[in-house]
Amino acid sequence: MNQDTAEAFVIHFALKYFPHVFPQEVMDALKTGGKAEQNHPVTTPGILLEWENKISIQSHWKGVIEDYNVDKENAVAQVIKSALLKTRQLKIKYQEKPEPVVFNPFGLVIRSAKFYLVGSFEESQQPYLLGIDKITQIQLLEQQALRPQ
Repeated sequence: MNQDTAEAFVIHFALKYFPHVFPQEVMDALKTGGKAEQNHPVTTPGILLEWENKISIQSHWKGVIEDYNVDKENAVAQVIKSALLKTRQLKIKYQEKPEPVVFNPFGLVIRSAKFYLVGSFEESQQPYLLGIDKITQIQLLEQQALRPQ
């Protein structure tokens, strides 16, 4: 297999099997053969290399046992993945909170067909795990997310 064939296979495989793992920016770059403009997150050294540490997939059962509100969760997950890629804060309305909160995303865990957002609230370093099915509104903010120490 030559390099062009191998690269085409990997891109096809990623587009088919990993859209729930990568941010939309990465998926769009893959659709164009991996080409992206300068200063795009895909072309910034180190960002994609760190991606493996931000995502954890622990099950392959998504859609096999149950398929609940997938479109809404995928839309929320895309905003979360963009925030992780750009290291930005999120403003979220969570079912168990009376008011929207600012959240620092650390990572996204997919376990048993369920997405969980890992991060901290506002200035806190205390990590929390939030089920994204309970996020009713989400907004990507311009402020840099605070990283855990």
